[in-house]
Amino acid sequence: ESALRKEHIPFIVVKGIGFYDEPEVALLRELLSFIIDPHDDYSLFCALRSPLFGIDYETLLNLIAENNQPLINKLQAELEFSGIFRMLHNWIEKSRNTPLAIILEEALTETEGWKHYREKQRQANIKKFIKLIESYESSGFSGLEIREKLIKARDGDEPKANINTEGMNAVKIMTIHAAKGLQFPMVFLPSLDEADTPRSSSIVIDEEGGRISIAYEEDSAKRKNIAEFARRKEKELEEGKRLFYVAVTRARDFLCMLGALNKEKSPAGRLAYLTENFDILKNGKINSRTDFFEILTETEIDKVYSDSLPSPAVSRSPRLTAQEHVFTEPLPFTTDVKWRDVTEDLDIRITHGEEWVILGRIFHRLFEELSKGILMPENINERTLSLLKNEFLSDEDIQKLSGIVLTDFQSLKVNGHLNNIILPRENSFSELPFILQKGNTVFRGRIDRVIIKNNIAVIYDYKTFPVKDGEVSLLSEKYRFQ
Repeated sequence: ESALRKEHIPFIVVKGIGFYDEPEVALLRELLSFIIDPHDDYSLFCALRSPLFGIDYETLLNLIAENNQPLINKLQAELEFSGIFRMLHNWIEKSRNTPLAIILEEALTETEGWKHYREKQRQANIKKFIKLIESYESSGFSGLEIREKLIKARDGDEPKANINTEGMNAVKIMTIHAAKGLQFPMVFLPSLDEADTPRSSSIVIDEEGGRISIAYEEDSAKRKNIAEFARRKEKELEEGKRLFYVAVTRARDFLCMLGALNKEKSPAGRLAYLTENFDILKNGKINSRTDFFEILTETEIDKVYSDSLPSPAVSRSPRLTAQEHVFTEPLPFTTDVKWRDVTEDLDIRITHGEEWVILGRIFHRLFEELSKGILMPENINERTLSLLKNEFLSDEDIQKLSGIVLTDFQSLKVNGHLNNIILPRENSFSELPFILQKGNTVFRGRIDRVIIKNNIAVIYDYKTFPVKDGEVSLLSEKYRFQ
């Protein structure tokens, strides 16, 4: 994708590796499915096996084999898992009157789950998933409806926008599975030299001759001598060959396969399928001409590329001249609509630093939960600490920022703004989403607070960064467009 962007080549990704396939997203999905339906043993099994709880397969399999009781009941009966049971039971009870997104945040905090996902991409995936659940709840979906949506996403049935790429003048990037049943004029298969490594999980479920068998072995060396693991490896290697066949037969006119030969090692992966079956290597060297392939070296590829791709600086379109005037209807012209987000995170980050961006998120979240009756004023301190822990801050920074939050809330209480504006009111709204078109600009964002008094809507826009008295008039003018 980076290379295509660099060369300004338009592309689209079709059915690539999905957001829901990421392990941290799968974990939250299964945990949420269980909280919504406590009889969902499968989802609970997956959650318990995750880093949040870290119960090994053997222990879980022994628990399941004991009797036909639901798995949650078996946890309750085991003293060893009493702490886990209490947490799970508490989340289930709270789900009756607490948003599911908040429960997920609390679950990550209570289990210290964030420490297992310190990579920025994984953190972003977790936050994206929680935001997704928030949007489902804001749209009025019940817990069971949300669970159904998550199940469909897990099975790959979640509908995707603009999936029909027919006629689009762009490179299409997709998995081989997604390409089944399709054909294209030109196909590129990169990374043929990457080894097709079979899965190495410690459990295998094998179905043969009408019988289903389950094998478990943590020691990878011992798996080689277990029939179920050997059959799985053989099936996966055969599946790899079938997928390669699917890939090469997607090309209608031109097929380009890319792979690197290692002088010190024999070819691996899909590249080995070619070298073992066609006359590509002779005495360890590349045979550039075979009956089936035209093989190009890296130098030859560079030459073809440089010869066929003139520099944009010297490329000129031919000048067309006409012997007589040709009159045509004018082409319709519409001005492009510009979208503008009504947010100022970047300005705050530059002027006040990252801490005040974080504090802005915390304040807005607390204000929203207070206004909607989700959070009680006496629980502000506890909720503040929970939200700050989810921002991956040091203990010192958490204490510092929580002090700022509590000091500001004390000021809001003293001047009456907490009671008159933030706490629940009749005919009021919080974090109200809006889209407004004005001319050729479409503004989108959220209104922090709306309180209707005597048929007049009073709009409040929270600014949660430090402001000096002399800056008020300047900032008022700057944010007037909002």
